[in-house]
Amino acid sequence: MVPAEWQSVVIGLALLLLIGAITVSAIRKYPVDDALKVVGALAGLLGVVTGAFTTYFFTRQPLIEARQQVALYKTALQTDLVAAKSAAKSANEAAAGAQSTANQALSTAQSNSTAIEAVSEKIDKMFKKSVSQPVVSPTRTPSLLAKNDSSETRWSW
Repeated sequence: MVPAEWQSVVIGLALLLLIGAITVSAIRKYPVDDALKVVGALAGLLGVVTGAFTTYFFTRQPLIEARQQVALYKTALQTDLVAAKSAAKSANEAAAGAQSTANQALSTAQSNSTAIEAVSEKIDKMFKKSVSQPVVSPTRTPSLLAKNDSSETRWSW
């Protein structure tokens, strides 16, 4: 037994001995009818004291086990809390990395879009310039010039 339990046992026994001593002294000092009245008056107190002792001593071990279980759950909860905080931190870091990558991709896409727009404008200008200038192309028709001898045929433009 733990030293605190011995103290509880000593106090319990002292109270029972006190009630027993009062009962025995009442029986010795008074006649039987008066002693029964004293014992009757102490019966309620005796019931409360014995009920309290029974409750105290029989619920003590389950209370100790319950406290141990609570301590075990508390430790497990603290471990889970640390793990959850670590996971949340990792998730936040991953989200920040993803956000940074997304921002870089958006910036690259915007700069590429600007470059594409500039090239597209240049192509449009070149196309408009080529369409707005008339194309001068002389029409040439080939003519067949033949010499008196038919051995040589020549094309001219």
